[in-house]
Amino acid sequence: MKKNLITNFKYIAFGAILAAALSVVHAGTFTAPSASAPSSNVDVPLHTGPDQVKDGGLSVNTFTAWQNAQFKQQLFLNGIVFGGTPTNSGTTSTVVMGDTTTPANLSVNGGVSASAFITSASVANSSSLNVCANSTGTLVTCTGQSANTTPPSLTQVVYTSSSTTSQTFEIGTSIQAGDIFTLEVYSHPVSVTAASGDVPEMIVQRLMSAINFTTPTQWNDHNSAPAPGTAGFPPTAQSSSHNPQWIILTVDSVHRFGGSATRP
Repeated sequence: MKKNLITNFKYIAFGAILAAALSVVHAGTFTAPSASAPSSNVDVPLHTGPDQVKDGGLSVNTFTAWQNAQFKQQLFLNGIVFGGTPTNSGTTSTVVMGDTTTPANLSVNGGVSASAFITSASVANSSSLNVCANSTGTLVTCTGQSANTTPPSLTQVVYTSSSTTSQTFEIGTSIQAGDIFTLEVYSHPVSVTAASGDVPEMIVQRLMSAINFTTPTQWNDHNSAPAPGTAGFPPTAQSSSHNPQWIILTVDSVHRFGGSATRP
């Protein structure tokens, strides 16, 4: 009889504890999902499956792109850039920036060290002197040279006149940065200044644009131009199919273009 009472008491005590626990669970606050499934799920982890976009930053100890890698904004490399693959980084390889269609400029604020060679399609300076490498590999102005002493030229080579006047001027091949080429009519000069690397064809194109974009009012700023509607006014300029160094000018029958080229 006593044993049965003890057993019953154990069952009663266990039931009371279970009921109390259930009441605590029932009394707890339940927070419902903020959106219907599958929204508000955890972010998808990086995986080896198809294309994937990761929002936010990503840091890795080693990065390998087995196909093309595209960087939409600035790229900062805290180390050495090699051409080729890691297996041939110590051998001859090439790092290419840009191409002939879309060339890229390289700006270096520090030094440039080349253990093999440096090539350039165009190297120029304000004195039009060549640049050479000395015995230590430093680029210097080549010795035994003199500056370009041949003056620039803008010379009339063809002239015809009837109801309008046609004049052809030739740009000489001696050009260095700072040279000024001027064509003038009605006491109104139109000038272009040569930049480093300019050739006659470039001067022709820039003079053409400057003349063709000069307005009748600008031509008449000294009250020397003919009346509007006069044949050959305002003057026009075009290039020559026979010689890329020639610029052909058309002006009225009374006036003439004068040309000059100077080196300050």
